[in-house]
Amino acid sequence: MTAPPGDPAPPREQATHRDPAPPDPAPPRDRSAEIRDHLANERTLLAWQRTALALMGIGFLVDRFAFEGADGRQLPAAVLGLALIGVGAATAVTGVVRFLRTERDIDEATYRPAVLAHVLLAAAIVVGAALLVLFLVLGGRD
Repeated sequence: MTAPPGDPAPPREQATHRDPAPPDPAPPRDRSAEIRDHLANERTLLAWQRTALALMGIGFLVDRFAFEGADGRQLPAAVLGLALIGVGAATAVTGVVRFLRTERDIDEATYRPAVLAHVLLAAAIVVGAALLVLFLVLGGRD
């Protein structure tokens, strides 16, 4: 059926197309555990840096003052002092590398402890202690 000219067209049924209601926003995620992990990682970095500074300071003292005036012991003291300064610098770099790696692992939830690094560190400490004992025994006490 057509409408006569001049008559308005009959109203068409309009589809009631409504967008579905937006989903409820997710409740805020509790990030307190992740924040604690990052803060612990920062504290660990600071411990690495304190250790590095202590090693370098002791190395400087050994090189400059520990064996001053002792006959024939200045070269070993210089070597030991420089070695401690080098170990201190390496400790600072290692701390930063570990910090950055752990930051990434915490963010990606893939953190695993570095067992090999701990074993190597313990071995280096034992070797260092043995070298110090040899240095003191072979150097003799006047």
